[in-house]
Amino acid sequence: MIDYENFKEDNKILDLDTLLIRAKSAEDNQKYTIAANHYFTILTRHLNKLSQQIELLELVSLSFCYLVVLLPVNFQRERMLNFLLKNENLNVFEQKPILDKL
Repeated sequence: MIDYENFKEDNKILDLDTLLIRAKSAEDNQKYTIAANHYFTILTRHLNKLSQQIELLELVSLSFCYLVVLLPVNFQRERMLNFLLKNENLNVFEQKPILDKL
C-alpha cells in the first residue's frame, strides 16, 4: 500500500525562503555542488519573485557565480555556466570576462 501523505510531501515544490536557507547552509558547510544546485533552482524557478527584490537577486546571482567557478569541470558546470552567460536578467556583467575564460 502506498503512503500518499509521504508521496505528496516528497513532490512538493519548495518555496523561495526554504531554498535560500538550504543554499546558504550548504555553502557554509562547503558543499559547493549542493549549494550551486539550490541557487540554480532559485534562479530558474523564482526569478520573477527575485526580480522584485534587487539586493537579494544580486546576492544570489553573485553567490551562484562564485560557486560555478568552484565546481569541478563536468556537464553540470557547463550547463550552469551557459545559464549565467546567456541570461541577461542576472546582471553579472562585471563577472562575464572571468566566466568567459572558464
